[in-house]
Amino acid sequence: MSYGTQEHTLPVPVAIEWAGSTPMITMTEQTVPGLGTFTARVLLYDGLYAGTWKHGQFGGHMWGRIEPAGATAPSAATAPSGPAPTGEHEHAPASPSAAAPSEP
Repeated sequence: MSYGTQEHTLPVPVAIEWAGSTPMITMTEQTVPGLGTFTARVLLYDGLYAGTWKHGQFGGHMWGRIEPAGATAPSAATAPSGPAPTGEHEHAPASPSAAAPSEP
């Protein structure tokens, strides 16, 4: 697990709930030793994942491709164009006002 500049290997028990036939990893205010308390919802489908996370005042989106341990990322010559397919994360304060659209 990577968080900022820290690298950790530790078990994190999570609940799996189902949205129809799609599994969803859920964590609600769950403490991860040495890192703090997290909330997350992550959908898994067809080798891909996408979801949201929150840690204190910060939160964001995550998405990418699920790959076997030890797999190498595609080279630039074979990678599809557009955003990088793995490890994409978006970070923002998790305040309700940050998510509210602005009025014209």
